[in-house]
Amino acid sequence: MRGRVITALSVLALILNLVLASPAQAQQLDLAPVAIAEPGSPVLLNPGFECGDGYHDQPGIHGMVPNGWTASILAGGDPFMVSTQMWATMSCDPTDMGWEKIEGHDSNIFMAAYAPYGQDFAAPPFDVVLYQPVSATAGTSYSLSAWMTSLCGGSTTPSDCPQDAYIAKMAGVDPTGGVDPTAPTVLWIEDRRPHTEVRWTNLFLATTAQGPALTVFLRVLSPFYHHGNHVFADAVKLVRAPTSHVTVLERRGNTIELAWTGELGPDITAILAGNYRLTFDVQVRSGAAPWQSLLTEQPAGSHTYVAPQSCFDRTYHFRVRSMAQQVVGQKGAWPDHHFVGVWVESEPVTVMHAFTCAHSAHLPLVFR
Repeated sequence: MRGRVITALSVLALILNLVLASPAQAQQLDLAPVAIAEPGSPVLLNPGFECGDGYHDQPGIHGMVPNGWTASILAGGDPFMVSTQMWATMSCDPTDMGWEKIEGHDSNIFMAAYAPYGQDFAAPPFDVVLYQPVSATAGTSYSLSAWMTSLCGGSTTPSDCPQDAYIAKMAGVDPTGGVDPTAPTVLWIEDRRPHTEVRWTNLFLATTAQGPALTVFLRVLSPFYHHGNHVFADAVKLVRAPTSHVTVLERRGNTIELAWTGELGPDITAILAGNYRLTFDVQVRSGAAPWQSLLTEQPAGSHTYVAPQSCFDRTYHFRVRSMAQQVVGQKGAWPDHHFVGVWVESEPVTVMHAFTCAHSAHLPLVFR
């Protein structure tokens, strides 16, 4: 990384210039091709955190917040966030592609505290969130995919991050459209691995909208005091989720024949240069027992399940979840988003007992 010292005053001047720039000027900075949204598809604003799409001041937030998003500090003293390119270069040059990102020209950086580019800094614990409500259709399932990477102790190699320390990178969705990141309605996916294990990690999950809006969250939780802790986020994508259908075809004695299929859906199909295929995970449970994995990453197809013979009648449930992934080893869209669907259950199937239980009673011995 190129060493450069930038003063707080020069950063402020840059930020003011970007905020006051006309919409036409800002739009000219984003030269990446954009796919036309399919009718009914969800629309996220500035999903790639591009400085060309704009950043704005938000009271109580140190730095700048990407347009379309709102920041919330859940814990910590004075965490800092801004466009990575603006922080590092004091510019928004679309030809400068040398900054940490996974797509486009830019990303969003979260820091425990402000420090000039190339300078180490003390990093007390902090917990910060970006969120954005999105129009949705009640009863429709949506799939979120986002990319994040965390650097504990900065980018030095080997890392001096303490063995038990971590920075949690999280993506979440509230299907009710609420904006409280601590609400029990928010569904979260989390990754704690450092950059020395995985450079960028893909966080993905799915849910079904319960009203006319849902809310997308990105969260950074750094619970340990260590120098240089910061996180980059980029390439957030929300689509209508791939679908699944599961059918019980036949039951013969203690064998159950089931089949499944699904569709990518219009949003995934419309991704530029996408090469997506569906696979399915299948699970089973008996009664109210926990779900057990039966099959993973299977194409559309069928399976014969053989239930263990029992002296009791047992009711079985099956569920299937689709996953849209690009074909490994072939050309496709970048970044390589994964889009998961929601679990879809079959009707229950009862298997009658195969034999009569032999009941016995054990009485205590009595000695006189």
